[in-house]
This record gives sequence, structure tokens and C-alpha cells, in this order.
Amino acid sequence: MIKNFSILLSILCFSLVAKSQATEEYLDIQEQITEKKFAYFTRIRTADSLGYTCFEMRYLNGKLYFEGCVSKLDSKGSKGNVYVGACRWYHRNGQLKTTAVFNAEGKLHGLFAEYSDEGTELKRSEYKDGTAIATEDDKLAEDKKEVKHTYVDAFDDNKNDWDLFVSEKHSAVIEGGLLTLTSNTDMGVGRYIKNPMQSAFFEIELTIAAPTKKKAAAAKGIIYDFKDWSNYRYFFFYFYYFSIGLVRKGQQKKLADLLSSVHISANANVLSIHNKIDRCNFLINNKVVFRAKSIQPEFDKIGVVVGGKGSAQFDKLSIIEDLSRPAAFLTDESVKGTGSGFLINTSGYLITNYHVIEKANRIFVELPELNATFEAKEVISDKTNDLALLQIVDTAFRFTEEIVYGFSTKMEDVGAEAFTLGYPFVLSGLGREVKFADGKISSRTGYDNEVALYQTTVPIQPGNSGSPLFNSKAEVVGCVNAIFRNADNVSYAI
Repeated sequence: MIKNFSILLSILCFSLVAKSQATEEYLDIQEQITEKKFAYFTRIRTADSLGYTCFEMRYLNGKLYFEGCVSKLDSKGSKGNVYVGACRWYHRNGQLKTTAVFNAEGKLHGLFAEYSDEGTELKRSEYKDGTAIATEDDKLAEDKKEVKHTYVDAFDDNKNDWDLFVSEKHSAVIEGGLLTLTSNTDMGVGRYIKNPMQSAFFEIELTIAAPTKKKAAAAKGIIYDFKDWSNYRYFFFYFYYFSIGLVRKGQQKKLADLLSSVHISANANVLSIHNKIDRCNFLINNKVVFRAKSIQPEFDKIGVVVGGKGSAQFDKLSIIEDLSRPAAFLTDESVKGTGSGFLINTSGYLITNYHVIEKANRIFVELPELNATFEAKEVISDKTNDLALLQIVDTAFRFTEEIVYGFSTKMEDVGAEAFTLGYPFVLSGLGREVKFADGKISSRTGYDNEVALYQTTVPIQPGNSGSPLFNSKAEVVGCVNAIFRNADNVSYAI
């Protein structure tokens, strides 16, 4: 039995440096002090309680470039700065560029990470007194490092044993680094090879060369999960339209039928299929044009196809599989229950209800804001209080933002405002977008005067179990876990 959890993930940005009235300095692109007319950055200094000099630097467009403190500030620029504590640098588009922690001597001491301007993590290391150290996470990552199975055919020869032939009706020829299929009838032609999939995580990519002067076929693309012409899946384009679907026992099921796309080029085109644990993305020239449920291949062949009269040339076919990831697929049909939850740190620890995961053999955590799903494990549970601590164990998980909500340890007053964010009826029509519900604290005790519970008027639905209960300051004050069915709008939170 598989359980799937949609996990609340809200991200806000906080400035770490308090502003005060200070002299504004100007620095050039090399971070050297300069005149205003040559400036690339501005710098404003403030002093913190420990006597360090804290400052922020901004691009001329006003966006933040740096925030942090130094024990020694270079009066001529940044080159001689001795940084201390947590410091951050940002790209011009506002994305985090570098985060680092320094000791009092200005040596790296803690986390150091670098990111692209699109938010992709490029490097992550732990330091102690200026020396990189191997952390338990590093060791775990090494133990669980991705094992890739890669197949690439650039059609330089026929080493993969394509069924090549020439006849009056059709032909399949490898020549000049291209696989050329030609059909002289309206039936079209296809060729395939054996390449069994071993993983639920795969990427298929087919590069179709630009049309030649010879009559180009109107339709061309990929056939995969292929057994015979009565059992296969397909992804092809026809002029500026694309189609996606499958055939099983001769019966066709269309997922996308001749949908138009501005991403189809009049020249070369790349068709890609990216299959993940919770979804399958179809791309044309690196742009997602369609999303579907995960694919579980049943058959062991893959190939290319031309529809109708004409020719098409195929430049490269590649398949990449991640063999380190679990082989199981997560589909709506395989999910036996859903709930909500919330992250408590950036290491992937989260809280939900015990009753949500009680009968689960496997647990998956869905982060809708990241459009990603990860496998998790139970760390510890409290059946009496209906709480469970989970940890995301998927090696692909990376979360570099701050957890923006706080936690309150004070008792809320009766009548205080409260609200929750969660994922009710995810698979029953309400969808995967987070749902807001609000009300008030109606009692400091729960059912049968249970002192570990709040009673609230927040309307709760199936699937809300595990949602955080917030006060008016957006602090977590409880975890939603039950409703009283014999009365309207009576719910409970731990």
C-alpha cells in the first residue's frame, strides 16, 4: 500500500541586515571604490552589537548583491574584507548566488554553497576552520550516488543492429551520420531496436534533422514501450502539431491529439520524454508541451517512425536511466491515501499525523511548489498524540530556501484567529493546489477535555490531516488531526 503526501511549502525572502542611516559608497564592477558615475554597486554600512561591520551591497537597479558582516572592512573595496558569520551573495535577477559561513578569523567554517542564476545548486561543501570536511550527508550521497545507464546512437554505423532495408515501398538507411526513413506509400514506415527499460526514471531524446530538398514526411517521431504494431506508445509531430498516445491490443488511446505548438521548428527538432516517479513530461526543443501521469513501460523496444509519404532523417537517439532510484511508479491509481504535512527544516524533516502514515508500506512526499515528489521514511511516531516525524531520503532532494514560518510555544486564547493550508481531496477533484481555510480557536481543550488539543472552527476536509494550524502571526501553533462529525465546523489540532 502506497501513501502519497502533498507537503506545504511556502517560501518568502527576508533581509538579514537591518538598515540604519549610513553613508552610501560606490564600487565598480571589480568591487573597488569609485565615483558614482562609474558605479556598478552601492554599499551601505551599519554596526552590529558585537562590533563587527555589517553592510549590504546592491546593484544599481536596487536589487541585493551582498548581505553580511566583516571583522575587517577594506576601505578601498572588497578584496581585503575579512568576512565573519553567515554571508550571502546574489545574482542580478535576485537568485541566490553564494551562501557561506565564516569564523572570527575569516575562514570558511560551516556550509558553503553556490547556485546558478536559475536557482540550480552547483556546489555544496562543509568547512571547518577553512578546510573542507566530509559530512555524513556527503558519505550518504556517495553511498547513494546516481548510477546512470546511458544509450546513445549517433547513427555513425549500425552497431545497434537496426533493421535496414531498401524496397520499392519503403527504405531504412544509415549514411552520413543519419538514419533515413523513406516511405513511398501512405502507410508510413518505422524501425525499432531492443532496449529494455530498467528504471522508473528515464529520459528519451530524439533529434530529427532539418528537412532536405527531398520530400519531407509530414509526421515523424518516437515509438517506445513497443511490442508490436498493436502495442506501443508514440510521440510525434505533424507540421506544427504534435500527438501523444498509446496503442494496447490494437486499441488507441490519445493523450494529446494534434495540439499546436510554437516550439516546433521548420528546421531541426528535438523530441524528449522525461519520466519521473509522479509524472511524465513531453518536450519539444527543451520546452515542456504536455504533462501526463508516469509511464510504466511494459515492453522492451524503442524506435522511430515516419507517417505517410516522404522521408525523415534522424540525427541522434539517446536514453538515460537513473538506476539508483526506486523502480516503483507513483500514479494516482497506486496511491491508497493522502494527507498533508509541513517541513520543519531544510534537511527534509517534516511533520504529519501518525494516522496518515500508519498503514503505509511506502511514503512519498509531494512538494507542489517545486513540482517534485520524493520518497520519505518514518523517523519516529507518537501514536497517542497522533504525530509522525518523517524525513525525505531521496538523494535528489535539495531545498536551499529558508523555512519562513515560525513556531509558537504560547497557548492561543479562545477566540483567536487561526487558519490552515493543506491539500484536501487531492485525488478526488480538488487538485494539487494548496487550499486555505480559516476560523477561530473555540476551546483550549479538545474532545473529552483533551488538554493536548485545540478545538477550532476551521473547516477541515479529508486530506487536511497533518496540515499546520497557524495563528494570526503566521506561526505554527498546532497540527490539524481530526473533526467532530456530529457538529458543524468543529475540528481539532494537536
